[in-house]
Amino acid sequence: MSIPQLIAFTIYLVLQGVIFFEIIRKNPWKTSSSINKKLLYSIFLVIYLCFNFLNIFIILFYKSIAWWVREYSLESLLYAIIIFAIIMSSPALYFIFTYIFKKHDSGSLPVDENKRGLIKKIALSGLALGVPITYSMYKGIKDLEITSLRLPLKDCPKSFVGYKIVQISDIHCSAFIRGDYLSEVIHQVNNLAGDLLVLTGDYLTGMNDRKYFPEFLEALKKVDSRYSISAVLGNHEFWENQDDYVEQALTNAGVRVLRNSHQVISRGGENLYLVGIDDITFKRDDIQLATSGVPLDKLTVLLSHNPDFIPTASKYSFSLMLSGHTHGGQVQLPFIGPVIVPSRFGRRYAEGLHKMNDSYLYVNRGIGVISPPIRFLCRPEITKITLDREVT
Repeated sequence: MSIPQLIAFTIYLVLQGVIFFEIIRKNPWKTSSSINKKLLYSIFLVIYLCFNFLNIFIILFYKSIAWWVREYSLESLLYAIIIFAIIMSSPALYFIFTYIFKKHDSGSLPVDENKRGLIKKIALSGLALGVPITYSMYKGIKDLEITSLRLPLKDCPKSFVGYKIVQISDIHCSAFIRGDYLSEVIHQVNNLAGDLLVLTGDYLTGMNDRKYFPEFLEALKKVDSRYSISAVLGNHEFWENQDDYVEQALTNAGVRVLRNSHQVISRGGENLYLVGIDDITFKRDDIQLATSGVPLDKLTVLLSHNPDFIPTASKYSFSLMLSGHTHGGQVQLPFIGPVIVPSRFGRRYAEGLHKMNDSYLYVNRGIGVISPPIRFLCRPEITKITLDREVT
């Protein structure tokens, strides 16, 4: 158990201890002659204790039961537990409130109609919150969406009309993004029958997640042989100086890693120039070095993890720039859109297709997550872009 987990677990135990003490203090078996109150109290206490034992068991032994959950498709059980936890926490907080701010001479449970109505409203509110939060944590983060578009480019040579570029981004290998899900991602990639697979950065989140990275490398072995694979690094690779490690691991897996460099893809005697830069967050980008020898009046595709590079890309007249980084905000609200987007342009380049001058930009929402590990109205994404020739 990591230090943050240990701290959270300790806070959880202390909180539940206070709640349990308050519940015991209000024991109607000692303070009331009503058999209904006693029976309801007993049922509540059994449910409450079972809930806490189950919660503690999952926290402490999740790794040992994870295979069991996957094997028997019991994700719905986890949904139910979390929903129940949120519902139960609200009345529990109410008990703390009465303990701190009110004095009950009788010590019995508050059972008048107003308080019953309050608990009912709190429970219903907890349910309304619990369902989307639970879905976002355990289903939303893996609810893959395939985005396909045909993009007419004025520089597209005839040999590259119909050429398919498939993009995945922001894998963020972690306890939430594991091998089974990554294998499904690659399965979907293979179904798209593309020509080039590009990876646009952030394979890890932090040093502690490095142990999960081999699961992504294992999944990459399943990529159909029709694909060539190229990649750039993201800001998280530089965050804890893991760029060289990730580059070497990807290279060993057969991936061409472009670090302020380019490659030429030939087809039918004509060329596509694929350029990749290191992430701009840590000022490791060198566009002049990357484009040295590249004819910018030809078909050029730039891989830049961060979409904030688009003003510079448009000055160099790249035909297309592919980015990730933003995750689409991870959480989007109806009528509002992304809540938080890590970009100096705000929500302008949060996701999707954009154009600046003669350069197109596509921002992929990524297939992984960072904390908190939720996606709401913002599905993980695989992109397939089919090149076409612009009719003039």
